[in-house]
Amino acid sequence: MFASAASLLLCDTFLQTISEASQLTWAEIKKWSNEGFVYRRKRSYDEGNYAYSVLFFVILRVARGEASEALHGLLKRFVGLMPFDGYNEDKMVERQGDIIECMLAKASLTGPAIGHRDRRDRIRFREKLKGFLDDFTHLTQCLCGEWMRDIHRPPTKNVVQELDFVLRRDEAIASSVQNVIDSGM
Repeated sequence: MFASAASLLLCDTFLQTISEASQLTWAEIKKWSNEGFVYRRKRSYDEGNYAYSVLFFVILRVARGEASEALHGLLKRFVGLMPFDGYNEDKMVERQGDIIECMLAKASLTGPAIGHRDRRDRIRFREKLKGFLDDFTHLTQCLCGEWMRDIHRPPTKNVVQELDFVLRRDEAIASSVQNVIDSGM
């Protein structure tokens, strides 16, 4: 999951979305986020803010350089995004989900008016995000024995702390994440 998140950071779509979101009001971000869906078998699905919030935390964990600076700028502008800063978790999870949905909305714009390079990047971004969401689904199924409704899931903070523990414990995983980041893939 960390490697999937690190690969998302390498897509221009990620930085473009963060830069654009930093210039908008929260109402404009919320409106934009309503356009972001994952498509499975040519049907749109809202994967849910829980998975997107976990992704947001993981991205914060692996972000370096320009991506880290952009994210922290966004966190300063919209305090409700900050992990556990006093806002209730539901509001934070919703806001973090909105940012990921904005990325999905941006990545869905791949028509002929979009340049070839941006089109390829956006398609790659969607594939990488789908990979993360597939990994997340498998993880929750392995941990819980089945897909769990949001109401029965542990707080995102706990999930990310467990993932972070595994990352720190297993040097092979940490090394592979660093290799992905270093290789620019």
